[in-house]
Amino acid sequence: MRVSVGIKLGGLLVVVLGITAGAVLYTIDRGELRNLNTLMYKQAHQLFRQIVITREWNEGYGGVYVKKRAGDEGNRFLSHVTPGEMARDTYSYKPPAVMAKELSMLSGRAGLVRFRLVSLKPVNPENAADPFDRRWLTAFDAGTATEGGEIVEQGGHTVYRYVAPLMVTEACLPCHGHQGYKVGDVRGGISLFLPMDTEQAMMAENRASLYRAGGLLALLLTATLVAAAHAVVTRPVAALGVFAVGGMGRGGGLAAGLLTRRDEVGDLARTMDAASAELHQYHTGLEALVAARTAELEAATRQLDTLSRTDPLTGLNNRRHMELETPKLIALSNRAGKSTAFIMADIDHFKRFNDEHGHEVGDLTLAHVAALYRANARPYDLLVRWGGEEFLVVLPSCDAAGATAVAERIRQAIQANPVQTADGEIGVTSSFGVYAEAGMPAGAAAILEAVRRADQAMYRSKEQGRNRVTPWTEDAPDGASA
Repeated sequence: MRVSVGIKLGGLLVVVLGITAGAVLYTIDRGELRNLNTLMYKQAHQLFRQIVITREWNEGYGGVYVKKRAGDEGNRFLSHVTPGEMARDTYSYKPPAVMAKELSMLSGRAGLVRFRLVSLKPVNPENAADPFDRRWLTAFDAGTATEGGEIVEQGGHTVYRYVAPLMVTEACLPCHGHQGYKVGDVRGGISLFLPMDTEQAMMAENRASLYRAGGLLALLLTATLVAAAHAVVTRPVAALGVFAVGGMGRGGGLAAGLLTRRDEVGDLARTMDAASAELHQYHTGLEALVAARTAELEAATRQLDTLSRTDPLTGLNNRRHMELETPKLIALSNRAGKSTAFIMADIDHFKRFNDEHGHEVGDLTLAHVAALYRANARPYDLLVRWGGEEFLVVLPSCDAAGATAVAERIRQAIQANPVQTADGEIGVTSSFGVYAEAGMPAGAAAILEAVRRADQAMYRSKEQGRNRVTPWTEDAPDGASA
């Protein structure tokens, strides 16, 4: 039985449209659910961070004291913690866990987010983990997860459950040290309950509206396509034209229905498909070659850039890197409303050191000192070999006191770690100068002036006997000595 092309085309369009509409509606629905889950996760994560910050505030004061109200009782789970004389009669001691619990009660009574502390080894039995929390706390202990959350039905309501770990810190040990915890352990977690009834109702209404609109649209389009099927008999030829213009050689192929046709259109389709395959093979080889050459060029460029910014002896950054990156660090400090600090340091008596021990030991010493800078500076500080035996450290978001502390830490490390040579240990010391400025311009002139002032302070250290850290002052010298 022969069926006309128009009827075939109409039937095919109906099937394709139905499948496509269903897939689109399903995809949109799944996307809405994913978006809702993502939104709830972000809300829960932010709330968790706020709770943790509030607890850290409490921990920072070692717990807080609040005025006792009539009927207030002490916490029997804190019997091993002595709050102090002032809390005995007038004040009540509120450690982080108690404060978090009371905040959760207030939030829950208001119909908002509820949260609670949970643990596999709770001090307070009320903080025992339920199956959801236990599953995630076990994963936290095993190191297989860092947080967990999902939408669940609970008590006839839809809620978003979220739990994230609380790590043991020094502030936790007075209350939890007797349980065998140590700093860095997973003590438990904070479990949040975010109501979702309103969101679920809105999503259900949106889903119903979407399916109603999609169904109506599908019916209208189906009727239109079936009625117009006879007018689109020429579409196979149009498809070949589109393929010739935009698909030839791009890796795609013609539809199987076109290739299996036993007429002139089928012959043309098979010829075009074979030509396209050959062209695609050629293009693929050419693109692979271009990609390989491009990758090699990019790798070489990156290597050259790294070499141009790095001191080969010490592995530290060189002046060029410092000149390129320091303006960014200054801008970062200025946006945070903080100072940018500079530390200039010089290995004491290095010329005499080279004369006595030789340049090979001198190079070994420079590399040794550079390693101590890396080990004792802050991770985000910019370490620079300034020249010879001079080293520069640029410290973003750091005032003079903080920079002085970093310099002192490096100085002590250098003094405490002699250079290991074939002839034995050789002690090394270094003199440091510190300069810090808030709101400084990020231009080259301002940076060089800051380096000059740190250098002045360093020479003050040398004048005062070397092996010390000196902050910059207006009367700092501008000389040079070894």
